[in-house]
Amino acid sequence: MKLTSASGGTANEGYLLMWSMIGISYFFLSLAVKKISIGVAYAIWEGLGIALITLMSVVVFKEHLNTQAIIGLGMAVIGIVMVNAGESHEGSS
Repeated sequence: MKLTSASGGTANEGYLLMWSMIGISYFFLSLAVKKISIGVAYAIWEGLGIALITLMSVVVFKEHLNTQAIIGLGMAVIGIVMVNAGESHEGSS
C-alpha cells in the first residue's frame, strides 16, 4: 500500500523535498555567517523560517491564526529587528 500526501504525491517525495529544503537552508545559513555574526544570522534564519512556514500554512492549508499566534509572530519580528539593530558593524565606532 502506497501512502499519498494531500497534494497527490507519495510520502517519500514529501520527505525528500523537506530534507532538501532543510539542507539548502543550512547551506545559505553557512554563507550568511561568513558576512554577519552567528547570533544575528541565526536569529534572522529562525525568525524568517517561522514566519514563512506560518505564511505557507495560512495560504496553502487555509489555517486561521488566533490572536495569540499573531502577537507571537509580531514579537518574533520585533526581536529580530532589535537583535539586528543592536549588532555593531565594522567601521562603526
